[in-house]
Amino acid sequence: MGQSILIKRARLSYPHLYAKHAFDEKQEPKYKARFVVEKGSEEDKQIQKAINEAAKEVFGAKAAAILESIKGNNMKYVYTDGALSDDEGLQDCMILSASNKNVKPLLLDGKKQKLPDTDTGVLYAGCYVAAKLEIYASKDYKGIFATVTGVMFVGDGPAFSGGRPAAEDDFAELSVVEDDLDGIL
Repeated sequence: MGQSILIKRARLSYPHLYAKHAFDEKQEPKYKARFVVEKGSEEDKQIQKAINEAAKEVFGAKAAAILESIKGNNMKYVYTDGALSDDEGLQDCMILSASNKNVKPLLLDGKKQKLPDTDTGVLYAGCYVAAKLEIYASKDYKGIFATVTGVMFVGDGPAFSGGRPAAEDDFAELSVVEDDLDGIL
């Protein structure tokens, strides 16, 4: 159960989409990312609606009260106000955290072509993406969670800190001659 949604435009943040990642040895490694949307945007409304519907499916008449009690608890509620983030420039945004412990998400470039299994720098922190997500409620953990099943690049954006690897063209003005390396290596 859950609500399947397609977000058409979000900024990608903290992407770990090519390999499973855990922040410490106590966590189970997962594919994960955050999706940053503007407050009040169509994407924000779509996510809010999916959260409310998923909560009603699982919690029934108690859905509104349970949602109110878990908001702000990032272990139980995956949609947070960017104003509460330590990251700069997110005051007018909402952040959806999504993961997938079982299946690597489908990763596409802007032409809907599947990306290689290794990070090519196409999907970087700060770029704009579309994302296929499953929003669901859990009675066992009394929370709202999100699974990421696919991410497609839709446009460049200013890279967040540590966002995009250097490109070969970044070194175009340099020429390396082996004799120049004598004494360095």
